[in-house]
Parts: sequence; structure tokens; C-alpha cells
Amino acid sequence: MEIVTDYAYLEILSKNNFKANLPFIKEFRSYRFEYGETFIKNEVKYYLENNTRYVTYLVKSKTNDDILAYFTISASAIFWEPCGNMIKNPAIEINFFSLNDKLTMSDKKPIKGLGKLVFEEFVLPTIKTISKYLGVSTIILFAIPSLNDKVINAYKKMGFVLIDDKDVEEYILVDQIRNCKLMCYTLSEISKKLANR
Repeated sequence: MEIVTDYAYLEILSKNNFKANLPFIKEFRSYRFEYGETFIKNEVKYYLENNTRYVTYLVKSKTNDDILAYFTISASAIFWEPCGNMIKNPAIEINFFSLNDKLTMSDKKPIKGLGKLVFEEFVLPTIKTISKYLGVSTIILFAIPSLNDKVINAYKKMGFVLIDDKDVEEYILVDQIRNCKLMCYTLSEISKKLANR
């Protein structure tokens, strides 16, 4: 799958290209989401070598190959129990989504709308392509708590809906999502958004 825009292109991070990307990974900074930097610098190599659960995509600058952003996705599911009937919705989970603040901030302030732009031009088309093969109906993520709910509000602007934890149960390790809020985005919304571009 090839996604190229005027300013960037998408590359899947793999064992084969990890070494070539290492200088760009070392330069990655995430001031707003500390674990975004920790994951790509310290843990992504472990997952490439030992775990096939996550796939990490790099959004790289066309001018100098710097990493502008990255996102990591995996197959998942949401189990709903309306009226006592168990319903399972196949989903794609966005495990990590982080912008490189070193390149995407101006005067210590984020460039407004860049996260949404990366989401619409790279994340959504990638998931739409994958959904053709997996039959998923939903994108889910766990938004980290932040001052004034900035993260949750940013995802809402992208089209995500906050889900009440009582309504849904996802089979993952609870300690990974402590205090995070489950949000979802339906596949029909992706189709609408991509059709309007």
C-alpha cells in the first residue's frame, strides 16, 4: 500500500528497515505525549523482533525522510452486551499515534490541525485498505487523560465518539488502559470522510 501526499509518504517499519530509520527515530520528540517518544525509541524494536501484534507506520517527510508522525495499529474487537445478547464487533485498534513535536511545533506551540491532517491522509486510508481484508467495522483507541481533556477533544474533532466504559468490554490488559477513555470511530464514517476529499 502506497500513500504519498505533497509533503509526506507512508512507510511500514520492519526489521529490514529499522536500522536505516534509527537516526530518524533517535531524533523523534514527543513533548505532549511522553510515552509516544518512549515507545518509538525504546520499545518498537522489541515488538518488531518478538511480537507480531503491532504494525508501526511512519509518516516521513518527502524532503528529508524525517519522521513527522507515527501510528501503530493492531487487530482487536469490542464486545457489546445490549439486552443480554453478546455482540462482537471486529475492530482495528490505534495503539499509538504521535506527532514528532520537534518538527511539528512552532514556538513551542503545536501546528494547529496537523494531527487531524495526518489522521485523515494516512491513518484512515491505511485502515480502510486493511478493513477490506479483515472485515472490521470500527476503529478504537484509548485516549490518555490530559489537562482539560485536550486529547479526547482532539479525537472528537477527528470524528471519534467517547464510549461509556459500562457499555463495552474489550479484552486487553487492564493496566495498559488505566484512566484512559475508550473512543471509537465507525467504518462508515471513514468512507464518508474519504469520499469528501
